[in-house]
Amino acid sequence: MYKIIKNRDINGYLALVREREELITSCLLYKTNEKTLRQKEFVGLIQNNAYEVQPLVPETFKIEFQGYGKLVMLLHKVDGEGVIRLQNKKDPKDTIYLDFRLQRKTKGDPLTVI
Repeated sequence: MYKIIKNRDINGYLALVREREELITSCLLYKTNEKTLRQKEFVGLIQNNAYEVQPLVPETFKIEFQGYGKLVMLLHKVDGEGVIRLQNKKDPKDTIYLDFRLQRKTKGDPLTVI
């Protein structure tokens, strides 16, 4: 996930979050144009060169299990936010935290973003 965001790989990002976005937009009854606007907003954020991806420092994050162990997140130990962070180059106080929840539908399956 980190490499996809750092490399600003839009196709990789869209493939990564496809299942999550389908679930969110169907559960919240998004219209087709709203789905497109949501996607454009996230893509625009990733492509925005005003933000740089902060380096990952393994000592600063923890794994948190949710949903009786069916979901997992990587969170920053200090503030409990996502470990993938986009920081504005001109204003360091302007930081965007990207949260990803991962699931494994059945034992042995690969982790997927949900």
